[in-house]
Amino acid sequence: MNLPDFLKYAPLNRLRQMMGAELKEWGLGLNWQGFDPEEWRRLQTTGVEVKLEDVVPVDDGTLEYRGQKIILYIRDQRISSQQGGYRFHVADCKTLQDMRRKGRYARYVVATRKDGKFVVNRFFWTGFIVKDEECELPVCKNCLRRLNYKRYNYESNPEKDEIWRPFDIIEFFHKYPSRIAELPKHTDKTAPLDSYTSDWEVISNRYRESVNWTCEECGVNLKDHKSFLHVHHKNGVESDNSRQNLEALCIRCHALRPNHSHLRNSPDYRRFRQLTFP
Repeated sequence: MNLPDFLKYAPLNRLRQMMGAELKEWGLGLNWQGFDPEEWRRLQTTGVEVKLEDVVPVDDGTLEYRGQKIILYIRDQRISSQQGGYRFHVADCKTLQDMRRKGRYARYVVATRKDGKFVVNRFFWTGFIVKDEECELPVCKNCLRRLNYKRYNYESNPEKDEIWRPFDIIEFFHKYPSRIAELPKHTDKTAPLDSYTSDWEVISNRYRESVNWTCEECGVNLKDHKSFLHVHHKNGVESDNSRQNLEALCIRCHALRPNHSHLRNSPDYRRFRQLTFP
């Protein structure tokens, strides 16, 4: 089946003209490159030097790198008695815009770490250098102004301090979530074969025993009907047997999980529905 060229489709163009809508060029935009898991690990810990033209200010004023909300900070910090403290940035604020104009924007590195600690190199005026030091940094006040974070711009100075001092990065990322919610753990070269592992039966039995053969969704106990209690992989990866990825479910609750409706056609499902439980 061949679709028409809708850019040349007369009825659609008449409607567009009636609406006063401008014709826009469109492309598939296939330039996106996946994250290297090692790069993602460093983003969450020590920070990463990236091409800062790849850091994109988005419509809400925050900063993104490959679809992820990020923090910018200066890693190589020169310490002197006259210099004020360094800040981390969560928005395309006046400070960053000034640094960009002055050609000093490249001093920043990108991070997504959420515990408020940043890895820095401290350069003292005496020539002494402390490398890879973890320290806490406060958020930039200009960023709070740019976002009007928690109505920062409308508060008096004492109330502004009550917003600035306890600024919580986890709360910020919750308020401004990334467009890409979760990144893959593996590349095309490191991804394990997505199938049950050879010790799956042992793992499944141990997990069901650990929850006393009880469905974690509806609470039905199946100690006397063990075959009706399944172990579900929450993220859909059958080779990921980490405890946080497992969930004990009766066959009825399991059938309600995404992509598991086929279980309703099994003889076990019908037999389970005929059982009665106290």
